[in-house]
Amino acid sequence: MVETITYKGFEIKVEREHYPEDPRYFYDYAGRIATYNDSHVGFNECELIGATAKNGYLSWSSELKWYIFNVKMHAILPLYESNGIYSTESVQGNQIGFIYMPKDRFKERYFNQDCIPDIYKKDNPDITIRQVCEIILKGEVETFNDYKNGEVYGWTIEFPEETESCWGYYGEDHEKSGVIESAMNSIDCYLRHQRVKHFNKLRAHIKHRVPLINRTPCAYA
Repeated sequence: MVETITYKGFEIKVEREHYPEDPRYFYDYAGRIATYNDSHVGFNECELIGATAKNGYLSWSSELKWYIFNVKMHAILPLYESNGIYSTESVQGNQIGFIYMPKDRFKERYFNQDCIPDIYKKDNPDITIRQVCEIILKGEVETFNDYKNGEVYGWTIEFPEETESCWGYYGEDHEKSGVIESAMNSIDCYLRHQRVKHFNKLRAHIKHRVPLINRTPCAYA
């Protein structure tokens, strides 16, 4: 299904991406996964944590618990799965492991600084690194679910000279994913470029005293 939006005289076509990239491979997400077994292979760089079943429940040895909770990390959240959908909240489904943020990984992803990026301080100046990491981890799980459900989109715009497109926007909420904003920015950029070209041509016409009748008006004034 193609959704068409008109912006400044151009049509923006938004549609699902046919062959989307796995976000955990393509974007090299910061969060790391520790699962009970190797049946959940959808996550990049899984650390397979063995567990034994006892009275219908999975149990870990004290050594494995120490490993999970003493890895140098900023945050750790439980990871649940139900019918192929992953979540950090136990609304339904079984816990399959954890998703966590190692301190060195956080530092590596944010310009080698062990501090809170300014973007997260906008709504909450007192936000902690742990809270930031939990937001990031939940977002990574949500994006992976969008990928699994085929909720990955892109846009296409036909300009007079060529067709432009951009893909890899996860989630059916187009405002949240930024797919519409990105397409509009592309149109704005195209219009600015066309105006600059026209004005440069106009200066040349003025310089060489080209008659007004021979001057082409700007199509994107």
